[in-house]
Amino acid sequence: MTRKYLLFLMFVAYPSISHCQNEIPNILPILFHNQLAYFPQEKIYLHTDKPYYISGERIWFRAHLADAVSHVPCLFSRYVYVELINSIDTVVIRVKIRQDEGAYHGYLLIPDDSPGGYYTVRAYTTFMRSQDENYFFTKTIYIGDTLSRTIHTEMYEDFDVTFYPEGGSLMQGTACRTAFKAMKTNGQPANISGVIYDQSGTETGKFESNHLGMGLFLHLSEKGKTYYAVCVNDKGQTRHFDLPASAEHGYALNVNQTGGRIYVSVLQPANVHQNNELYLIAHTRGKMHLSAIWDYEKNLDVFRSDQFPSGVLHFVLFDAGLNPVSERLLFINRQDQAQITYQSDQEKYNAKLVFRTFLQHPCNYLIINNNFVLLGAAKNFYVCQRE
Repeated sequence: MTRKYLLFLMFVAYPSISHCQNEIPNILPILFHNQLAYFPQEKIYLHTDKPYYISGERIWFRAHLADAVSHVPCLFSRYVYVELINSIDTVVIRVKIRQDEGAYHGYLLIPDDSPGGYYTVRAYTTFMRSQDENYFFTKTIYIGDTLSRTIHTEMYEDFDVTFYPEGGSLMQGTACRTAFKAMKTNGQPANISGVIYDQSGTETGKFESNHLGMGLFLHLSEKGKTYYAVCVNDKGQTRHFDLPASAEHGYALNVNQTGGRIYVSVLQPANVHQNNELYLIAHTRGKMHLSAIWDYEKNLDVFRSDQFPSGVLHFVLFDAGLNPVSERLLFINRQDQAQITYQSDQEKYNAKLVFRTFLQHPCNYLIINNNFVLLGAAKNFYVCQRE
């Protein structure tokens, strides 16, 4: 959900919002509903026939377009645009695919003179272009050298590390969790380890990636100090990266999920007294679950995880002017993914022989089209309760 549209709706729909602070928890769900109504969003996913290619080959693909809230296939956009982009961010080729019986499929023809290396396949609709490129689908593929007809996967690769303080900012004098993600220049994850130092060269902590170049560590930023990390990848390459500066004022959401419970608290800089009016909301893909005034005295909200649907749960902390001051994403997995049984009518087939397949789902119904199968399920609306 784009923040600029949300704020636009807030001040257009409620120009005197600063005069009705007690009504804000009731107003926020209405604003989110209007956001979805006025600015609906699409999600696109594209899969290719393989991850590696040779210059001159065709990249066969199939694109799936769905409503971002319900994840139900949507057919609003007539065309899907698919591009092949090289390492210097130049579009090599672009195709425009028209919807065909509810599906988008086609191919990208790789030019014969394309140099070997990593490329990006990008897909989007015209509607997505009017919003934000962050909604585009992207995928990294490798194109091999035409002359050698071989694919070289081992290359010298530089890497970059990005740090993500929980809640968006490090709070000065307060221990804050910081996530990180290490990526090679080709877009692939890099396994790294690192040591944190302050500006005087004193070691203050260590960390290492544990999954696809990602990891987490606890960091305490003291007043008047800056910090940097010395990172080493699995090939022995070393790089230095500055950690984000800590904030002297502000707020940061702290969220923990354990034992079937979600614990939400708000961190502040040490030795700073702030009691501004704050509002906490929780939603999944724009569907609101919680909207309430934050209780400073308690400074803790506890929820059962099973109150929320599977997917990315988004906590947002607003100030009295409805400016978002901190955000936190949390993945909820209720193990309720669709379980489909597939069976063919024969084990072996001869060439040009018509065959039948059978799809079965124990709970949901199937809507079968020539090109896709849609699983229809009951639409549940989740409203959470504090414990």
